[in-house]
Amino acid sequence: MALRIGQTMIVQLVADDVPVEIDARGEDGTVPTRQGPGHRAEQDGSDEGGGEQDCGWVRTTGGGSDRKASGDQLGFDDHSVLLQTGGQKEIADGWFVGGSLAYENSSLDAKQGTGSARGDGVLAGLLVKRQLGSWLISGTLAGGYGWYDSKRYLDLGGIRQTASASPETQQLGLSTRIAYQVPFEGWYLKPYLDLDVTYLRTGSYTESGAGALDLDVDSADDIKFAAAPMIEVGGKLPLKDGVTLRPYASAGVVLYDDNSWSADTRFATAPASAGTYQAKTELPDTLGRLNLGLELQATEHTQIKLEYSGELGEDYQGHTGTLRFNYLF
Repeated sequence: MALRIGQTMIVQLVADDVPVEIDARGEDGTVPTRQGPGHRAEQDGSDEGGGEQDCGWVRTTGGGSDRKASGDQLGFDDHSVLLQTGGQKEIADGWFVGGSLAYENSSLDAKQGTGSARGDGVLAGLLVKRQLGSWLISGTLAGGYGWYDSKRYLDLGGIRQTASASPETQQLGLSTRIAYQVPFEGWYLKPYLDLDVTYLRTGSYTESGAGALDLDVDSADDIKFAAAPMIEVGGKLPLKDGVTLRPYASAGVVLYDDNSWSADTRFATAPASAGTYQAKTELPDTLGRLNLGLELQATEHTQIKLEYSGELGEDYQGHTGTLRFNYLF
């Protein structure tokens, strides 16, 4: 969500109806992007007893979100594809370290057809886990950088102009998860809590191509806090030839202290005395979250995971699908 809110802010800027008058934002080391806190942590080989193992993994994630227009907030459609690889290793009894690297390609389009943004991002994360019986505590340090091409479409009396720019975003965040897994015969129950703090920054940029209507946008930064209490239930279904299927589901809420973003904006050719106006993007501060997944233990060393994740909030919904391959050492 961190890079996502930065890119959403870019679309808000390029798609806003700018006044003509001049004075007018893993537990497994994954980097939070679209999903934000409350996403299912990849347990890297854990079973219903909560055990951890050394492993390497790759995954691909694709999804989109939809925000309805409301008040002075534009509506937009958002799509992205993420490719990621990582792993973890036990370095002492119950202590694991790991990390991941990722590349993301994404796009956002204003529903009104007044603007769009296309871009890429690179992300990295480092992870520490502590297994204490049924308790699992993890911490992640994650960072990301995104670069985009934005376009704002202007129609002035039948004369169509395009204002273009190349904005950039950065993020750095700390996340922790505290989970307690209760095993039963063939199934488990696991409540967990995710806590995130993320520093976000969007760089300054100046549009070109629309003459006097080009915008000059100041850089902006902020610190965002989020918490996600969740509860997960899962099972273990033995199949033929030693193959095991593990279905799971989790549900909860994601709570943000402030899920908005703003930046000071002015017309690029206007004198400094003309002042600025503030462009602001707001996303819901509370989201309901649902995860549904299947994990196939194909051999002693290989796992395949398929997961759907959904988020719902006021005038907002997001959907994500993930396919992951684990190799257990």
